[in-house]
Amino acid sequence: MVKRIGILLIITGIILSLLGCGNEETVQGKGEEPITISVYKTGLNLTETEFQTFFIEPVKKKYPNITLKLIVDEKGATPEELLAANSFPDIIFTSNPSYFRLQGLNVVNGLDDLVKKNQFDLNRIKPVITDSIKLYSSNNELIALPFSLNVAALFYNKDIFDKFGVEYPNKVMTWEETLRLARQLTRTEGGINYVGIDLTGPTNIARGLSLPLIDPQTGNAAVQSEPWVRVFQLLKESYEIPGYIGENGRHTYGNKAFLQERNLAMLPNWLGGLIGPLQELSQQGTRLNWDVAPLPNFPEALGTGREIDIHSMMLSKLSPHKEQAFQVMTYMLSEEVQKIIANSGRMSVLDNPQLEKEFGTELESLKGKQIENVFKALPRKLHIPSEFDKDVATKKLEDAAKEVATGKADVNSALRNVQSAIDKEIQSLKATDRTISVPAEEKKP
Repeated sequence: MVKRIGILLIITGIILSLLGCGNEETVQGKGEEPITISVYKTGLNLTETEFQTFFIEPVKKKYPNITLKLIVDEKGATPEELLAANSFPDIIFTSNPSYFRLQGLNVVNGLDDLVKKNQFDLNRIKPVITDSIKLYSSNNELIALPFSLNVAALFYNKDIFDKFGVEYPNKVMTWEETLRLARQLTRTEGGINYVGIDLTGPTNIARGLSLPLIDPQTGNAAVQSEPWVRVFQLLKESYEIPGYIGENGRHTYGNKAFLQERNLAMLPNWLGGLIGPLQELSQQGTRLNWDVAPLPNFPEALGTGREIDIHSMMLSKLSPHKEQAFQVMTYMLSEEVQKIIANSGRMSVLDNPQLEKEFGTELESLKGKQIENVFKALPRKLHIPSEFDKDVATKKLEDAAKEVATGKADVNSALRNVQSAIDKEIQSLKATDRTISVPAEEKKP
């Protein structure tokens, strides 16, 4: 009897040992073919260090068989050139203003089937993000997964406020209230021309009301409307502040005036446009005494900021590794990776308030800043986008703003002229064959 029990114990031990070895192989991913997934950066900022931190290191731990390779959109590696060379990458890392260009190349793979197949829970993502992404599809299809959210806030130079004894803008304000502060801060002192605020152009202001640039019904410009008049009237008021217009008619100031010249008191800007440069200044030991306030807006839209700018991941239709690429994309939306992203100064796309508290915790430049103000102006859902928003309407509107700034046109004349200019260019582009040659098997009937 004892002998039989001993034999049974030995057999059981052998079985358990074999099972243990099998489990170890599964955990380590042993036996899976090593593959390389290429990630293509186009239309947004992503440093080599960020790619290493956000993508390479987490993915290597999760999927040891997958190697990631970064490809940058530059001369010789534009989307069109890569497509022509039959070397288009697996994942496209971009932002929503570039969606139309990529869709026009017929390289974007819809994600609905893969989401369903892999039982990926889209409800973990903030609804305003997925709702906005679907606006780019005529059949409400999900064409991208978000990576991080780029929102805007009001950055300000505390030294300029202190110099002129003006109270900091630490509450949610209307644009009119903000201009009242700007008037107090626009002056010449010690040979330096200080500017209260640069509103950064018409489309950024219009994003606070989700104004369409192109009418989705007619396909024509939609800028001759009462809300657009308000946008341009606000710009006109800022231009008319004594001392605002600089030498040679300068009417825009931006990051250079805020970070380098340091004569700009307030700058409403995307976090993605300023957090990185401010971190670089901090690392260089260059002091800039700044802080951040909620983004101002019109009275009826207080508490909301600009329409969202979505840093996104798209799956290439030409990828030979669609399943694995999709695994990488969804892993970027795991709690652990999104925490890394939030710690590093990018806003998480997950509907998780705890990740807001994690924002920028590892950045020295954000120590002691009122980062909670960033979250007091909620991002807005996008207007119905058009392929002509970015390269046609936005550029023409900036030209119109310059006419107003330099006194060459009043608000109504400028908007009337830009309406006509946008419509003419759209008609010209539509009359031109702008189709892109793609592999025959990828062409749709």
